[in-house]
Amino acid sequence: MASSSSTPSYRQCCVPGCHNRKNRCPQLPGGTSLLCGCSSLSSTSCPNAASILKLFSLSSMSETVRKIVLRRISRQDARGRDWIPGSSAVICNLHYEERRGPSAKDKNILPTVFSHKTYRTSRLSAIPEIEGICASSEDFVTADPVAVEHNDDDVMMAVPPVCEEECQRKDCAELRDENAQLRIERSRLQVALEKKRFCIDSLTSDAAVKFHTGIVGLKTFNILWAWLEPAAKSIVLFPSTKGVTDQTVERIRLDHGYPARQMSGASRKICLQDEFFMVLLRLRLGLYEEDLAYRFGVSIAYVSKVMGAWLPFLFKHFSKIISWPQTTAGPKWDVLAYFPNTVAAIDCTEIFTEKPRKLSTQKATFSSYKNHTTVNYLAAIDLYTGSFVYMSSGFPGCTSDRKTVEKSGLLELVKPGQRILADRGFKVADLLAERQAFLSIPSFLKGRAQLTGQEALYSRKLASARVHVERAFVRLREFHYINRRQNNSTTQGTLDQIMIITAALVNLQVRLIGERH
Repeated sequence: MASSSSTPSYRQCCVPGCHNRKNRCPQLPGGTSLLCGCSSLSSTSCPNAASILKLFSLSSMSETVRKIVLRRISRQDARGRDWIPGSSAVICNLHYEERRGPSAKDKNILPTVFSHKTYRTSRLSAIPEIEGICASSEDFVTADPVAVEHNDDDVMMAVPPVCEEECQRKDCAELRDENAQLRIERSRLQVALEKKRFCIDSLTSDAAVKFHTGIVGLKTFNILWAWLEPAAKSIVLFPSTKGVTDQTVERIRLDHGYPARQMSGASRKICLQDEFFMVLLRLRLGLYEEDLAYRFGVSIAYVSKVMGAWLPFLFKHFSKIISWPQTTAGPKWDVLAYFPNTVAAIDCTEIFTEKPRKLSTQKATFSSYKNHTTVNYLAAIDLYTGSFVYMSSGFPGCTSDRKTVEKSGLLELVKPGQRILADRGFKVADLLAERQAFLSIPSFLKGRAQLTGQEALYSRKLASARVHVERAFVRLREFHYINRRQNNSTTQGTLDQIMIITAALVNLQVRLIGERH
């Protein structure tokens, strides 16, 4: 409800239908006749107006008196709501009995004469309560302790203290009822919210768990969470994930996912298990932060903080799931008989990125093979189980396969006598020979029309063994986050963490190479 925005230089009575104001011929309520004796209505220069008309400010009245006056005035604003008087609102004395308004000695006199109705009660002491308006004891100047009978317009009440106690009891009872109803409503909404909230318990089958998280079933998820939960309790949600450098990421890796300086972090809106589930959803389905915020009932900024805190933590723990084989002993299936002492098969995969702004960076990251800017990763697959045993850090898209192997650190893991299977592009036989290891790659034509029978059989057997590398990459690509084109704000360290985490999750699935081999 709004009061009048501006007040004219003159003051006019606020009662609807009354136009009495200073220096204007005063009229009875309803505008029936003039009281000043003038022959015609004068709006600005009535000589008798000052002696007849008096104006009383509503703001100078006590709160109880003002409420009763506004109730009797029955004025509404332009929108049909109760009118709120401004500081300059006044009422003329012609609405009072014998035209006598409030005075310094008696401020509790009420107006009774209006064009729409005439009231009989003109004193506040006779009206302790009118239609829900209760007068306090300080508003009574001359209070009569005896009950008084009133007309239909008023209510008969006892002495003011009794009225006040009765009102307090009534208000307390109403508040208690309202509080009980609100508690019931709150409980109902909490139950509804729990049913609506998306969590791991919402998934009722192992197929649903694998689709949303990449983990084969709910039992495996619970085992994995039981392993992570003790350490996850110390995870801190950073105030912001912007501006995190690779040096910071490396420090986070070494210190359980947190910088050396202790930080209080943001308050949690969901439990730790739901945060872990949120990270898996983002990696597996490639959901946007807006989608995850809606599913879990949190803000987009909170989703970003969860990802920034959990990725380093999972990187540290999941790195243990990817380990280089200590021996080449394993099930001897027919293909590997052609390649004794094989420890792994290697190949490269890539993640597409946005085009960088700097031309030098564009040149470094552009892959002529994919015709796009990429980040390349070298991966090694155990041919006895089909699991990832190595995942390198990222390299710019223009880096050759030989440079990738040379700088990745893979050669340091290879022991003398072991064999590596690779594609034709990996011309690293000399690098492996330095470590007394062997490389098996498909045969080259070398200007000939076709391969010899022995070379063709050798290449065909090698392709049969290396096909499991592509099968492993297919499982890796089922984590759709790495299929998206990464924006330039994503750091190299974050992509390295994601590749390690997704490769570890692939290792937790059913064996890629079955017992039949």
